[in-house]
Parts: sequence; structure tokens; C-alpha cells
Amino acid sequence: MENDIYDFHLNSQESLKKIINNKLSSRSVIFEGKKGIGKQIFLSELSGNILNNTYKVRKNIHPDLYQIKPENNKILVDDIKDLDDWIYKPPYESSKKIILINNANAMNNTVQNKILKLLEEPPDYILFFLVLENSQMLLPTVRSRSIVFSLNSLPNSIINNYLSDDFNEEDKQIILSILDGSLRNIDFYSKSNFDKIFELSTLIIRKELDKIDDVNKIIDNLSSEFSINIVIEEMIIFLKNILSKNLIKSNLDNLNLLDGIYFIDSLCKIFEDSFDTNFNVKLAIDELVLNYFVTNRS
Repeated sequence: MENDIYDFHLNSQESLKKIINNKLSSRSVIFEGKKGIGKQIFLSELSGNILNNTYKVRKNIHPDLYQIKPENNKILVDDIKDLDDWIYKPPYESSKKIILINNANAMNNTVQNKILKLLEEPPDYILFFLVLENSQMLLPTVRSRSIVFSLNSLPNSIINNYLSDDFNEEDKQIILSILDGSLRNIDFYSKSNFDKIFELSTLIIRKELDKIDDVNKIIDNLSSEFSINIVIEEMIIFLKNILSKNLIKSNLDNLNLLDGIYFIDSLCKIFEDSFDTNFNVKLAIDELVLNYFVTNRS
């Protein structure tokens, strides 16, 4: 299935093949695209083909590949401290060397300026691959020295391959609508979890005070199996889709739209703060649920 993702992206834009054929006008390439469309899978396979050893690239043991990944959602100067020595040594096993920066938006300005200096006159054998959701999150000077490829959303035919046969056709169509061309948190989507997140979203939208304990129980149940960040993210996506596409299989005439929007906005704020290790996510959600169910904003 990973080959399907790689082939889809490679064939979706003819100019992408210039990377493999070494016909690019820049040594730096930015790959942008929303979460879950297989950017890392694509870049791993692409790097493996360029370096003539996909096995070593997948295992991250290829000596001509330098991967940089954020820790705690940040890439700092210390994370690239060995780059100066590595970049100017000739390739060990292939004709190229690749620097692959995942979630490149996690680089602060100091790191981006450090990378910028390396982009100005890199050795001929060096390729920079910067991967992120939106290239506008990078400094204009970094973008100006790079070629930008916008990767497309995945077709449903690929996403279907990752979904369990346990789903009936109606539920599968709902999931495809929710995922919207991505494999975002695809491991979350078992039949059991889908039923729970659907019930959870429905209870929130209907906002019946006597169901508040059920809401808390489902959140606790889901977060015992997955990180609270994933649970919050899927709650946000489900609620947005329910409000915009009326996915609940019943009448929503009595829905107070302002309440639903308030809950989603508050949940988005919690999601942003959840990456702060000092932030008590569970307490924030408990307070949000309680405040939401007992307050009338109409």
C-alpha cells in the first residue's frame, strides 16, 4: 500500500520526476501538503530511489541520508549541530546526499537562517528536502531558494485499502468524508472507535445535560487507548463535519449552532495548548464539557 501512495504522488505531477532525473534548478525542495497524505512515506521512497537503497532509507541507516525530526514540536540549533561536518563530506554509497527535514515548520528562525546559509552554495551532490503542511510557515528567504511541490490529497481508492471490512457502506462513506483525502490518524479508525467518536460527537451536538457523564466516559475510554491529542483532533474534525454536513442520522432542527461553534473553538484552543508539557489537558477538557453543558448561549 505504501507503493500506491508513492506512485500516486509521483505520477500526479510530471515535474516531480525531475528530482529523480537530477534535472532540478535548485538543490532545495519543499514538499507541502495537509496532514495524512503520506508525505513521509513518499519522501522515504523517493529518497530511497535517489540513493539506490530503499531498505536502508526505510530503516534510517543509509549513510547518505541525514534526517531531522522535531522533538516536542521544535527543531533547535542543537538538532543540526553535526550538519556542517556531514554536508561537506562526499557521499559514502551513492552519488547524492539528502538532508530530509520533517515538519520543517518546527524550525525556529535561528535554525532556518542556519539552513539558509547552507542553501546558498551547497555541494553539487546535496539535496535538501523540507517537508511540512504549508510552505508559508517558512521564512521567505528559505522559500525563495527552494522549489515548492504541493502534494495532492489521496484518492478514496487508496484510503479504502486502509479501512476495515467491518464498516458498512454508509459508515465508510462518512469516514471518507471525515478523512477528506488523508490517512490522518488512520489507526484510530477501528469500527469500535468510529462508533464511540460518532456517539460522542452526537451527544455533544445534542447537548442534553443528563448525558454529560456519558460524554466524559467516552472521552476517558478513547484516551486510554490513544493520546489525548489524537482524541481531541478527531473530535474537532467530527464536530465540524457534523455541523457542516449534517452527518447525524436524525433531525437537528433544535440545535443551537452558536453552542456547537463555541465548543469547537474551545476544543481547538485546548488542542493548541496540549503540546505544552505544563498544560493539564484532561482538566481543561473536563472544565470545557461541564461549562458547555450547563451554560445556555442562546
